[in-house]
Amino acid sequence: MTVHDLKRKMKYGIFIPRKVTRTPHVKGSVISDLFLVRSNQTWKTYFEVLNIPSLLNGNYSSDQRHNLVFIFFDSEGREIGRKSIQSPQVARESLLLDSHFFPQIEEASTFSLFHRDFSCETDLGDSFVAERGYTGFQRIDLPIKGYAHGNLDAVSYFGGSIQMLGNAGFLRRSYQIQHPATGPANYEFFIVNPSNRKVKIKFQQRDKSSSWKSFESFVLNPRGSRVVSVSLTLGQIKFIRVVSPLYLGRPVVFRNTAKSLDVFHG
Repeated sequence: MTVHDLKRKMKYGIFIPRKVTRTPHVKGSVISDLFLVRSNQTWKTYFEVLNIPSLLNGNYSSDQRHNLVFIFFDSEGREIGRKSIQSPQVARESLLLDSHFFPQIEEASTFSLFHRDFSCETDLGDSFVAERGYTGFQRIDLPIKGYAHGNLDAVSYFGGSIQMLGNAGFLRRSYQIQHPATGPANYEFFIVNPSNRKVKIKFQQRDKSSSWKSFESFVLNPRGSRVVSVSLTLGQIKFIRVVSPLYLGRPVVFRNTAKSLDVFHG
């Protein structure tokens, strides 16, 4: 066995058994992702709200409505407010997250959505209800929206309190963005910290012939978030990766051109 093979086996032995997310401490907790919100002079944000009990039970009557609570966080991970509503009577409703919905929306960087106080005819056993739905983003200058699904189980909620579920270790891991960044375009990489401790994040880049070089580094608080921008000219191609102790340091990526946008997981 070569030294390289030994290092690989040791790496797999350390990393593979680890869970990307943890189980909530309290049975009966509900789970949500940390969803991005971009609501300002340039962007609008929508969320596709589901009536989960109705979908599980196949019954869309008013008896199946339940309480939902939105919790908004700023880029430093501080909670800036909560908003409670009732679930829609239909299976799905598109909700615009603007200042009419939540007055401090422009201060928010992320939010979580928790489904509370509902009864379900289906036996969930030891499972937890989780919100991993779709967030839609629209640039003011374009008629189209881009949608991204939830990234992972990040936050649990019970009795008004929240618990972070994301895992972070002591060794650094590299997550390479699966999409080669191509120009002409401006890329925005949104990274969040779903763990319960501060983590150091490094963004690195390279082209086809060069080696990896760091171009941005910062520390994220729990629930904190940051956007890293990369602009490319016509014909440019760059590969991007995230180095951090997060078990899944996968950002949400926006690709912007003059007349189009796309949003997807890295």
